[in-house]
Amino acid sequence: MPMRGGKIKNAGRRPGGPDHLRVCQILADCVVLRMETRMGLVLSAKPGDAFFIGRRRIIVAAIKNPAQITIERDDGLIYAVGNHGWTQIFKGVFLCIGKRVKNGYVRLVFSAPQTILIVRDAS
Repeated sequence: MPMRGGKIKNAGRRPGGPDHLRVCQILADCVVLRMETRMGLVLSAKPGDAFFIGRRRIIVAAIKNPAQITIERDDGLIYAVGNHGWTQIFKGVFLCIGKRVKNGYVRLVFSAPQTILIVRDAS
């Protein structure tokens, strides 16, 4: 039950992410991000898909299991990204994966400042 003023301390916070980021699970497979000056974006991807974050490129290298993927940055750094916390892949840019993997696709959940462009690599 909410305390006086309608706020519950630390409600909806996800461990490992930015303090101001709040994550709510809805229908067990949809992640809704609520934040003040940040942007939330959910994209489906399969191994080999690439994305641009600003002018930097990342590739989904492999899906290890439904709870972990491997991504590779354009400078050769490799990150293991899971669904139990945020992984910082660039300064101010965080990534985690959604709960459901379907037909070889995984849901990438990005959190970044609104000034950073995140797009698919069309090539």
